[in-house]
Amino acid sequence: NNQTGRWVLPFRAVWTPAGDGVVIGSMRREIEVFESSSGKLAGKYSDAERMTAIASRYAVHPSKDIIAAGTASGRLHIYRK
Repeated sequence: NNQTGRWVLPFRAVWTPAGDGVVIGSMRREIEVFESSSGKLAGKYSDAERMTAIASRYAVHPSKDIIAAGTASGRLHIYRK
């Protein structure tokens, strides 16, 4: 649900490098990873203290467990396991 009254860039989901998952943000200021085969939630990344805007752009490292998430406020957040 993107009907918040706030200006939010449209979410752009990206595939994981292996093609077995999809990365997308949420209105709760979280990054969510879903399994592509079942659609089930595989993981969440969040940092409520630092991520003060909704991330709508994402990049996944091709060989490491690293996700970058960009917000409309110009901040880039890096998450790794």
